[in-house]
Amino acid sequence: MLALFVACSDDDDKDNELPIKGLEIPKFENPVKPGESITIKGEGFTKASEIWFRRIISKVAGDEDVKAVVTEVNSTGITFTAPEVYGNQSVLLKENGKEYELGKMTFEEQPEESGDVEILPKKIVKIIESWEDEDALNGIGKNIYEFSYDDKGRIASLKVTEDGEEEPWRSIYTYSFNQLVIEEIGGDNQTETYTLENGKATHYKKTYPAPLSEFDEFDFKYEGDYLSQMKGVSESEYPITENFVFTGGKLIQHKWIDDELNNATLNFTYGQQLNNLNLDLFGIMVLSDGVYIEDLFLHGITGKRSMYLPKTITVSGIDDDEGEYKYPVSFEYEVKDNYITKIIIEEDGEKCEYEIYYED
Repeated sequence: MLALFVACSDDDDKDNELPIKGLEIPKFENPVKPGESITIKGEGFTKASEIWFRRIISKVAGDEDVKAVVTEVNSTGITFTAPEVYGNQSVLLKENGKEYELGKMTFEEQPEESGDVEILPKKIVKIIESWEDEDALNGIGKNIYEFSYDDKGRIASLKVTEDGEEEPWRSIYTYSFNQLVIEEIGGDNQTETYTLENGKATHYKKTYPAPLSEFDEFDFKYEGDYLSQMKGVSESEYPITENFVFTGGKLIQHKWIDDELNNATLNFTYGQQLNNLNLDLFGIMVLSDGVYIEDLFLHGITGKRSMYLPKTITVSGIDDDEGEYKYPVSFEYEVKDNYITKIIIEEDGEKCEYEIYYED
């Protein structure tokens, strides 16, 4: 099927009011898939510009417009991530209380059922993280993560040997009906407590032994089966909000907000690498200092996981010391017999690798 994204005719009364000059709508040979990045060219888009989609059928109860995640606005156009919509759609520009129809887009047909990714049976027992470090032995720094599991396949303990340290520290996992408690032995000796409801984390608190009184505390929100927000305080006083946007079963955006002068947005693109290991690898792959996908994904208590692992991430934001920044992150996966054996991450000119080992 040929997917057309057609700009509206100039004869339409609405188009005469269109605040965009030189509008250029892309055309696609195949139906658009949710999660794809799309750019509409034209002059006049602003930070107030929003892209929405509306099904080209008679409106029915509960059939609402769907907002796309805008990833970039500049003098030449607007870029957004296609939301989870299907079939024939009108593309709308909404800003300053007004609405304009830009054109039409054909998406792929809705699948009969949105299934979960099938998890491979072998469990991860060790991950070796390595990176270039001129101060480390042979110029390579290393952290080693070793996992053990209970009879239900859940993490029972995690042993971490950090670069340059002789003694590892260990986290012990204790599960109950409505809680997961993770106690760290060695390291900072912190205790993390997740409150659970129907298997999903709803509240988190991290504390330290006396005399330290510092803590982190967050509440969680969900949209359907997917995590949508963490909100709370870090180090007892600093407010933090983290928003997560899932589309088509994939995490497409993670936004981290401390304050207006300290925030970051991560926009994801995907290839074909499934996130189908026993551990959700979004909980392992640290992306940058202070901005990362939390290890909470590692525990399997935040709803459905992203079905795929990222191909690229664009990180952008504002740092209260260095100002605005933007840089790419790329991922390469080495696979043997369907199992990922190595992940190579290049982030802002630096390289990091994860070697993954499995039970026999």
